[in-house]
Amino acid sequence: MEAGQVVSQDLQVEIPKISLRAGSSSLDKIGYEQQHISDSGNSRLEAPENTPRGTRDGPSDTQPEQQHHVPIPHHMNPLNLHLISHPQRGRGVFAPSSIPAGTIIEESPVLVITQKEWDEGHMNDTILGSYGFCWKDGGMGIGLGLASLFNHSSSPNVNFIRSYSTSTIKFITSKRIEKDEELCICYSADESKLWFVKSDSETQGATDMASSSDEEDGGFSRLNIDEDDLLNESSKNKDSSDDIKIQSPQPVRFSASAGPSSATMSEASSRTSTPSSSSVSIYPEASSDIITSLPPPLHSGRNSSRQKSNEEVQLTDELEWDEKYWTSPYCDGTGRANEYAECIREKGPAEREGEDGADGTMDIWTLEFTDPKLTRTALDFSKDLTATDERLRHLKRVCRRKESNQDFLESPAHERAPPPEICRIVLAMVAEYELSSLQSIISAYSSTLSHLVPVIHRVPSSIARTQEQLKSKSHLWPVSFSPAPIIPVDTSDWLIGRKAWVTSGIRRIIQIALDAKSKGELPIGTYCAALPKAFWPKKEEGFIQPTEELRASSHDTRQSENHPLRHAALNCIKSIANLRTVEPFISITPERNGSDYLLTSLTLFITHEPCVMCCMALLHSRVREVFYIFPRKKGGGFNGSELGIHARKDLNHRFEAWRYDGHIEEETRRALDVEEDLQI
Repeated sequence: MEAGQVVSQDLQVEIPKISLRAGSSSLDKIGYEQQHISDSGNSRLEAPENTPRGTRDGPSDTQPEQQHHVPIPHHMNPLNLHLISHPQRGRGVFAPSSIPAGTIIEESPVLVITQKEWDEGHMNDTILGSYGFCWKDGGMGIGLGLASLFNHSSSPNVNFIRSYSTSTIKFITSKRIEKDEELCICYSADESKLWFVKSDSETQGATDMASSSDEEDGGFSRLNIDEDDLLNESSKNKDSSDDIKIQSPQPVRFSASAGPSSATMSEASSRTSTPSSSSVSIYPEASSDIITSLPPPLHSGRNSSRQKSNEEVQLTDELEWDEKYWTSPYCDGTGRANEYAECIREKGPAEREGEDGADGTMDIWTLEFTDPKLTRTALDFSKDLTATDERLRHLKRVCRRKESNQDFLESPAHERAPPPEICRIVLAMVAEYELSSLQSIISAYSSTLSHLVPVIHRVPSSIARTQEQLKSKSHLWPVSFSPAPIIPVDTSDWLIGRKAWVTSGIRRIIQIALDAKSKGELPIGTYCAALPKAFWPKKEEGFIQPTEELRASSHDTRQSENHPLRHAALNCIKSIANLRTVEPFISITPERNGSDYLLTSLTLFITHEPCVMCCMALLHSRVREVFYIFPRKKGGGFNGSELGIHARKDLNHRFEAWRYDGHIEEETRRALDVEEDLQI
């Protein structure tokens, strides 16, 4: 089969006849019937009169039961693609033979549901909520045919292009697919937005298939943009892509006595799964020894009960500091300079973005033309091809330039006509497509673009953070402008009282570490508490109030417990978790989403820079800030490893990391010295 060729012919295929009992979804009676599919693609199974309402195919329960049925792949469509079930991924689409890049798998019809119909019908609460494709004007599209059967992959081998005018989605192979390889699409370029965790929560996970940035701000990944607005750069977009939602898979309801059934696992493990409680399936099951049952969450819902910890739970003493004095508006620290000190901010990769790599470039595929009539179609193709690619978010979709060619420069001045305007449209990263494959996709999408040859263009690799960057980057390609937030380099602008509180926390962990060393443990101490209310930010957007009076301290116990995971930070997080299972903390109702993570808006003090593992644990616990004394050149999770776990763009939470810059006695430094190769 040639690239871009659509297979359409009369053929005979076997279609399963499924018996649906009233009130049951079990597929316990299976037969086969020859069904003719014509060139028009129309097919219909004649169902008996007593077929239950709402079923698309299948005989009544009077159909003789099949005996000794052996599951075989379910072949479908002219390419003979077939479905195979997997306990974790659900049903998937597989190729019986190799398929060239650029092959049209299917142009699936779409059932379009307007935003009003979707919201008023509470579609998010139904099974359809897991299968929606973002559509224009805030609507959703339910893909028919193969559209709802493709599984997700971060490296998909199939691209999909939406056609709003025909209400279809075209699926095209982006690379060569080998025999028995699964065909996958990408649900979201940002996999942190995909929620596949099984729990007993009744809430549904909603994920954005699009970016949160508007076209006027340069956001490339917005899906639903009014075409007239794109053609007229001076117009303003009024809609925000935040309103565009696609539902993630529904959570599996967990039974403590018996984990989720294989059918339930299949239902929720993938957006392309189809629910079934049958003990016999026409789709072959792949064996797996993976344990997927998860216990109920500790505290993730207003109605969920928390089980009290069996371990001893003890609230740590408050810090020893003069709170009345240091929180007074008249406090100036006169005569008490030894009670407070400065800290140095440790910037992560995301915070250094405006400082490092401002001149970086990358290569992308573009379409170039001078005929303005092609703009609309080219923009549609661009947004459908790579609308969710986060790497292109900072680029404007269109670059218009009047460029003089050699003939123009050599012609007499009085004969020169105004140079033509060249319009360039962003397509995709060069690494994603071969030229031949991309041309095939373009030709299959629209004949009006088939004569255009994609061109490689070098563009800025990051957003503009300053006016100077905006000016220099725009010479290559128009980019978005987002002023870099002012990140302080130290605590010199802080209230003296807050510095005093931090210093008291540093003194506490030093004492904890020294006590641990006297017991034969590694001298690493931690303390966790909420910042005093007097120092809470007044205008910080998104600030979540911490749990007041929640305090815990710990130290490293790897020596005494002979356990490699008993790091000080992990022990402290565990102590906080235990405290949340007892009064008064167990009775606190979360006021807003995200307010009941283990360390939400809490401050953690630790003597040594934590390792990468502990930094990830702190990140997942949603700690607000971490203060430490001694950096670790080998394996430190902040800057020691150069990973900057605390502030990365590819992680879904960031927290502040501060290195204490106050005076530490040399004797204390020696006592708290830990071998550099040891992970803290």
